[in-house]
Amino acid sequence: MLWSAPWIEALRARPGTAALLAGLFLALLWVAVPLIFYAAPPRALVEYLIYAREWRATPDSGGPLAAWAQAIAFSIAGMTGVYILYAASTVASAWLAYRMARRLLGRAMGGAAALLMVAMLAIVAPFSPDRLVLPVTLWLMREAWRLLVERKSYGWPLVAAAAGAALFCGWTGWAAIATVGLLLGFTPGGREALRSPDLVRPIAVLLTFVVPFLFWVGFAVAENGFGLTGFRAVLPVLLLSTVAGALAAGGVIALAASPLGDRAHVGDVPELTRPPLPPPGPTFLRAFGFTPLVLFAVLSPFGVAASFLGSSALVAAATALVAVRSERAGIHRRRLVSLLWLFCLLAPPLASAALVVAGPQLRGRAEEANFPARAVAVPLTQAAASRTGRPLSIIGGDSFLAGALALASPARPTVMPEADPSRAPWISADRLARDGMVMVWRITDRNVEPPAALRARWPNLRPEAPIVVQWSFGGRLEPARIGWAIVPGAAGTTPAQ
Repeated sequence: MLWSAPWIEALRARPGTAALLAGLFLALLWVAVPLIFYAAPPRALVEYLIYAREWRATPDSGGPLAAWAQAIAFSIAGMTGVYILYAASTVASAWLAYRMARRLLGRAMGGAAALLMVAMLAIVAPFSPDRLVLPVTLWLMREAWRLLVERKSYGWPLVAAAAGAALFCGWTGWAAIATVGLLLGFTPGGREALRSPDLVRPIAVLLTFVVPFLFWVGFAVAENGFGLTGFRAVLPVLLLSTVAGALAAGGVIALAASPLGDRAHVGDVPELTRPPLPPPGPTFLRAFGFTPLVLFAVLSPFGVAASFLGSSALVAAATALVAVRSERAGIHRRRLVSLLWLFCLLAPPLASAALVVAGPQLRGRAEEANFPARAVAVPLTQAAASRTGRPLSIIGGDSFLAGALALASPARPTVMPEADPSRAPWISADRLARDGMVMVWRITDRNVEPPAALRARWPNLRPEAPIVVQWSFGGRLEPARIGWAIVPGAAGTTPAQ
């Protein structure tokens, strides 16, 4: 007898449990690595949280749902809460991916598609806000399948509820709603659903979401919130990592495929089976796979920095890759397939941890996650409070430096990115005059004076004694030196125009 990997037996017996455990394993990895090895969050996450904590949400990166969820998680449990929030989203996404794929491919192959999606998700950016809204788009995808393909007209209220939640997911959610709209208008199942006599309840459900959504849109436009986002610079990285995930998934499928086709599906080769695909199935997958990509490609020249990590594209791709196999698929090279799948899950978090730990020794440079944010923030908070006689309320400077210190400070001050009042509309002139501000900057030479850009904007800064601490993983690095100065809380201390 050929050895049959435990995960294959799990696919046969408990595919839902296998998908759930895979998502849980990936989630635990990306909770453990930041908590153990990261002294500061990644730059993109810091810049995003600066705005999320002020309830400034844009449609670019997960919309208000992702921003508000992270703001609440941070207010409850700090960065640990944020990491756990991403973990919960990963587990929910794995489970919903299985529930969706099972309807198309059956239990065993649906579980295989969910495991493939988890492998793809493991390679892409772990802390992209769009990943927090992936469960919502998968929920909408699943309910749309029940309504349009299984012709269950009583599913209208759930479709409306899922679409209402997707309204708050930014461009990712809007792409999913547009996909459902296209399927409603151009498929037989969609036209039949629109002729349902019971459309009053779903319309009422949807309106309960539309009203607060319109309030958010009005607030975002009034406050110019649509222009505030911290993820535009990392979109190329997200795209490259997504391509890498797709290539890895293709490698898993290629290794599992038999060079002899169905003739090799005999003997001791483990086999997975699925029912025949329903006629609307391929159309449904193509719609949810390509519509978000086409929409984002059309919008990108207009400055929309949307990613498809929270869209249904990954699940549609994983399901399609499994569906192209025959109805009886033998799994060959299963030991190698198991190792490749585990590599997809383990390599990104382990590589991230290795860069933080070994980077200062091997290259003599510091990763941003190595920055000792808490070791600087605690004495800075205490010194500022003793100088001014009030808790630290506002901190300004480079977005990453000021943001990382604000997130690590026990006082949890608000942030003025780049020390520019125009980039912090939530800080009023009256508050700045009342509470004052602490300005921070990196010291890279013997000169402790603030950079020219800060001096030009705030000409009367008087530097305090620098804060010097060791890096979290020192290696060959010189100690980190942080300069700081106090902008007194007095009327008349205003930035230079």
